Amino acid sequence: MVALRDFLQIAGVEGVDKYIFLDSRGKILVNTMKHPATSSTMVFNCGRNLSLIGRSNFKYVVFSKRDGKNILIFPVGKYTLGVVKQQGIKNQVVADAVLVFLNILRKKAYTKGEDS
Repeated sequence: MVALRDFLQIAGVEGVDKYIFLDSRGKILVNTMKHPATSSTMVFNCGRNLSLIGRSNFKYVVFSKRDGKNILIFPVGKYTLGVVKQQGIKNQVVADAVLVFLNILRKKAYTKGEDS
């Protein structure tokens, strides 16, 4: 895994309003959520359910909220990333930008000989 300081750059990814990054036990590694304890439970449970139905088959899932700040959940190896998108930006735009960011981090970890 890349250093968490590298991961913090996700805040600058197009369409990302807030984020939370969890380990395989649901422990918060980094976040910018207003209510991280509540968010971590929801993101962790969704990530765990993705594992049950085939985590490797999903790039991400979207949960639509009435306020338009949808939550996108990404499996990242044994970790889980939850992203609240900015209003007025399409889910696909945010998802594509986050996936590009994650791929850059994976390549960086790979070139350092680390495991993602």
